[in-house]
Amino acid sequence: MGRKSIDTKIRVQNKEKRNAWADELFPYFQTHGIKRITMDDVAAHLDKSKATIYKYFKTKDEIVDLLMSRHLEGIQQFEHILTDKNLAFLDRYTGSIDLLSGYLSKISELFLSDLKQYYPATWQRISGFITYTEHLLEQYYIEGIEQGALQALSPKLLVLSDRLFFNALSNPDFLIESGLSIQEAFEQYFQLKLYGMVKG
Repeated sequence: MGRKSIDTKIRVQNKEKRNAWADELFPYFQTHGIKRITMDDVAAHLDKSKATIYKYFKTKDEIVDLLMSRHLEGIQQFEHILTDKNLAFLDRYTGSIDLLSGYLSKISELFLSDLKQYYPATWQRISGFITYTEHLLEQYYIEGIEQGALQALSPKLLVLSDRLFFNALSNPDFLIESGLSIQEAFEQYFQLKLYGMVKG
């Protein structure tokens, strides 16, 4: 995609600047999607020359990968909350859901659609993260049932409902048809789920 990369011998390896630019570009990509944005657009948005951009990034694909890597790093913090035994059991659930919701609110349906269609390798990383998230939730459900904090429901069934929801959430058509943003769908689903599993 786009112009061929410059000689890697003169590529600037400045992690801080790359990360700062990725953070600045993230909302821009959410508004305009991935497909329509060119390296010229990236340079204009950052107010840099295209030659300067190519000193830090070989391709737009590399920028997109870094955008998602940075965002996934933030999302993964939910694990620390969900597994923190110093917090009240239900606070661990609501706290981790709040964190996930905050990060998901920054992802647009347009960006998600482009990512799924044009960036299968990056999308595969997201799928892997969802699988890992399901594993963590299953461990949480098992713990809650054993403690008597949650209804004696099948942990496998609880995780299956999460998997079906995540599949729907990653389908931009579902979000458009339901008239919900990613954040709204996420919050409503887990609010309903919490009411259904917690013992009265």
